[in-house]
Amino acid sequence: MSGVFVGMIRRRHLLLTFLALLPWSLNAQAFSLDTQLIREGAPDGSRWTIPRMAAIPTEGKDSGADLLMTLAKLSTTGTDVYRGIGFCTSHDGGKTWSALTELPYQAKPLRDDIRGMFGAVVPVFHRQTGKILLLGNCVGYTNYGNSKVKLTGMRFPAYAVYDPVTKKWSADYAVLMDQEEANTTSGIPWIQEDGSLLWPCNGGQVLRATFDGTKLSVIGRSPRIEGLGKAPKNTGEYHLTKSGDKFFLTLRCPDQNRIAVSQDGQNFQPAIPLTWDDGTIVPSVATQMRWVRQQGRLYLVYTRADDSSKGIFRSRAPLWMAEMDTTTLKLKKKTEVIAVPISPARDDLGNFGTAFVNDGLSYVTTSEFGRTKGSNSRVYITRIEATGQSLPSSTPDKTTAVDMTPAPSAEPVYPLDLHGQTPEDFDWKAHFAKGDGTSSDQLQQMLVASRIFRKRMDELSGQYRKLMTDRGNDEGVKLYNVMQEHWENLAQAELAFVGASWSEGSGKKEALAKHRFKIYLRRLKEMKELKSDSLFLNE
Repeated sequence: MSGVFVGMIRRRHLLLTFLALLPWSLNAQAFSLDTQLIREGAPDGSRWTIPRMAAIPTEGKDSGADLLMTLAKLSTTGTDVYRGIGFCTSHDGGKTWSALTELPYQAKPLRDDIRGMFGAVVPVFHRQTGKILLLGNCVGYTNYGNSKVKLTGMRFPAYAVYDPVTKKWSADYAVLMDQEEANTTSGIPWIQEDGSLLWPCNGGQVLRATFDGTKLSVIGRSPRIEGLGKAPKNTGEYHLTKSGDKFFLTLRCPDQNRIAVSQDGQNFQPAIPLTWDDGTIVPSVATQMRWVRQQGRLYLVYTRADDSSKGIFRSRAPLWMAEMDTTTLKLKKKTEVIAVPISPARDDLGNFGTAFVNDGLSYVTTSEFGRTKGSNSRVYITRIEATGQSLPSSTPDKTTAVDMTPAPSAEPVYPLDLHGQTPEDFDWKAHFAKGDGTSSDQLQQMLVASRIFRKRMDELSGQYRKLMTDRGNDEGVKLYNVMQEHWENLAQAELAFVGASWSEGSGKKEALAKHRFKIYLRRLKEMKELKSDSLFLNE
């Protein structure tokens, strides 16, 4: 697969982590997450990473938009030495991708002996002009182009333009030489209704800019945000978004990641550390955070310290996602899910992006950064899609006293015979008529039991990954058997939930049942694929 984009390469070793993603127990508005590996390797051994995506609205397409993704070509000897920019496109919602095309952009002289290269880019669709703005910065180096290359502190905002109609890029990227000290590296802007941009830059400021379809002009700069921690100048890689009537800004900080809020996107309240809704700190440090807007709610994608991430650079994998309480500015801990799991190489996934298509569809994009043995520039996208169902959001405050076995219905929900079945030909009414009558207390117990199973599955899959490449490991076989047993318990809890939700004549609940059954079938397939792909389970 080296250097070639491939569609729909499904997670296999990684999929077990996604057993944690049961939206019905997380949010009143349900969504599904589906991760794909879309690319890995390069014929010449180049390191292509930092994937970011923009959605171009299209009429009459089921996918909702055409997608354009950019990647950065980095030096194999220096982590922040940019060598080029490439792009690819998808016209079917990310199922298949065009070949990667490298843009002909070259380093430019800045001043003295310093040359700069376009990097840390973010593609953004500018609705008012119909163009893609590729926003980034021009990074200064000495000895650029040879083995003695060295990163300097010089940075200037930079941009290029893509026309989706003509499918042509601007001949070159532009450097805003009058905006030194405005380090816009990996900054994701908010575009106002009038087409003007609020473009965040390192050090706690937001640039105001206009764009006429060809030229971008900076027309102002916000006051500096207070409360940036121990090293204010080293905060950056921000993401600005709007939810309701407020603007929300993520701030990567070297001591503790923070967020800030504003009424106008220019004047911000002091930044505050990222915390859970119980008041404890979310241990997220020196890594990007990105917003996802979904069904009128605001979610944060982030990294944090966790047992599963021990040994990974700055705990930059997996990528987590949780709902942000926009009133208290705290993350709702019970809503946390894994947005992108740990890669086979246990590499850094912390240079990532999110892309908004519409209120029911968003994407997360990330890739291996190349810090570990076995890293192969694997590029992943996660599709976050609304299921269209309103589901229970309340869960008991205490889970320790709850039995892990789901409470039975008044009449048991009989196991499904999955052979040859699809959601379309299954007799839902006949099946779930046998399982109606579960009390609300029992339903809550099912939700808790399922959450416990998911947590245990996360722990087990983390252990399992460490054994995946160890041929003939008896412990791996034993662990797989334990995982399968827990998966079966989890599946029964899910089926019990669907059965308890069923009521005859309810179209919404029938749709929900079909949706859950699809997930049930997919996870059964995932277990089989994991077993077939495992080195030691096949020997």
